[in-house]
Amino acid sequence: MILYCLYAVFIILAASYGLGQHASSLTPSQSATAIRLELIGQTFCVLSIASIKLAMFKLQTMLFGRNLTKRIYHGIALALVILVVFFSVFVAVFDFLRCFPVSSVWNPKIPAVCWMSARHYTDIAIWLSVLSAIADLAFAILPALIIAKVKIPRRSQKLFLRALILFGGCSTATCGALRAWSLTGLSVRNDYTYATIDLNIWSAIESLISICAYILPLTAGPLYEVLSKFITGTTTPGPAQPISYQLNDMPKHSPNTFVREEDNESQHRILGENFINGNEDLEKQSASGAWDIIANITFSKSMGFLDRMEDVDNTIKDANRSLDYFATIGQIPWADPWLAKNTFFSRWLSSFKLANRLIVRSVDERIASSDDQDLMGTKDMLHGLITQQKKGKLERHQLYSWLQINMFAGADTTASTLTAGFYHVLKNRRIYCTLMAALGDANLDLPIQYDDVKDIPYFEAVILEILCIHPAVGMLLERVVPPAGFTLSNGVFLPGGVYVGINPWVINMNKEIFGPDVESFCPDRWLKMEEETQEDFRLRLKAMKQTMLTFGGGNRVCLGKPMALVELNKIIATIFLTYELELEEPNAWRIHNSWFIRSFGLNVKIRRRA
Repeated sequence: MILYCLYAVFIILAASYGLGQHASSLTPSQSATAIRLELIGQTFCVLSIASIKLAMFKLQTMLFGRNLTKRIYHGIALALVILVVFFSVFVAVFDFLRCFPVSSVWNPKIPAVCWMSARHYTDIAIWLSVLSAIADLAFAILPALIIAKVKIPRRSQKLFLRALILFGGCSTATCGALRAWSLTGLSVRNDYTYATIDLNIWSAIESLISICAYILPLTAGPLYEVLSKFITGTTTPGPAQPISYQLNDMPKHSPNTFVREEDNESQHRILGENFINGNEDLEKQSASGAWDIIANITFSKSMGFLDRMEDVDNTIKDANRSLDYFATIGQIPWADPWLAKNTFFSRWLSSFKLANRLIVRSVDERIASSDDQDLMGTKDMLHGLITQQKKGKLERHQLYSWLQINMFAGADTTASTLTAGFYHVLKNRRIYCTLMAALGDANLDLPIQYDDVKDIPYFEAVILEILCIHPAVGMLLERVVPPAGFTLSNGVFLPGGVYVGINPWVINMNKEIFGPDVESFCPDRWLKMEEETQEDFRLRLKAMKQTMLTFGGGNRVCLGKPMALVELNKIIATIFLTYELELEEPNAWRIHNSWFIRSFGLNVKIRRRA
């Protein structure tokens, strides 16, 4: 596209100096300038055609692979691309090198010594156009034949894709043939500005159609849906929708359901042995620990982040890139079918290779195991979901999908909350000392048990304040108003079909509910005040808990809330009891809203306690 735009710019400039007119009507200076600009433009045009062929070859190789037709197609296409690129570079460069001095190429009145005549150069250019047209036909016909053997859900979609490829390739080949016919004008150097009019017209059309032919297959899916809706007036039938269940259909789990004694030992090892003395970016450590622990709870396996002290397979980096995409496309959802749902562009989006491999391998091993009593007796998340599948309440594809959601949503959110908790506690020395005194008075043993810490009043207040001041989700979780509309308690009527949502970062800052100091980290707000009666405190605490929207609310409250509370309680208590922490640069910490809240710059000094 860039080369094509440069071609257009130089042709427009050449036209301003007389391109399209007979040389006899121009001054020698105008004619020479117009030809020089036109030659530069044609160089970019030839290179753009070659680059489009390369791009088309790369795209179709990615889409169809090398082995679909026993590499015959790949060999033919590769040979044609090599020939087109070779002759394109030759034609682009040697028009300026075939004569000396070079200026004689665009000014025929200058005496010159040429090792290749204009006639011979024209013949090479014609052969290049013929090869280009043959390559276009190959890129149209051969893929259309391959698509016939590819499994595409709807026959109409397959026909539509084949039609797009055939139309684009055949149209480009036709323009290439017409361009070859018009190339005879290259040898008419005495009237070059007029003799090459047809050449420039067909060159522009061929390049433009080539670009369209490259883009059309990438947009086949969204384009098919739009055209189908326009022609029939209805949307095309989509894939089968997942079965949805009410909350009361799901198995009831207390926060401890998925936390076994083995998990306690494993999590303590993760949080204990693998943290080292010295200066650490606690944000990275929290993210690594969160991914390892969620994998342990889900599959009874670790992903190896803290064991290897690295971002394995760029999983965390992929998660951050995905969140950036979700945050943007969530505001313009109409662009998603053209990007993430597009076969070509989706290859550049996050793949979560490590997590997906772990999910597939764990499910296959667990289901295929002949010793049901051994593996199925493992009380992890996978066990619970497989149990539901055996009861017929869960399809196999839902099993994979829910495990993915558990992994991807359960790690980043926990890491975000952990990081914020460490920052706010360490930033305020009084809060830190009060928390350590409360944990010390509880006489806790390691590994920490959730039931032992969840009822420590000040510790519970710290956890609630962390969740309140730093919700992991920083954007709206939208809902659609029912068709009949809905009237709020204050009398405001919401029309049906309207998207509504509340940002937890806004509702959690309600001063009427949480107090005038709501923007400050103050765990004391969750404790009974001296002048407050027990009943007043109960009502105030109930109002704050009901208003806080960190986990959502109502029937759509976050299903991972119990598990998240277990992790937060156990991890925070374990870290503070195991290490002495000191915040190095309080002002270095910053946050970034990318649907989930990410933070940076939590550098602390870590020393193991005696």
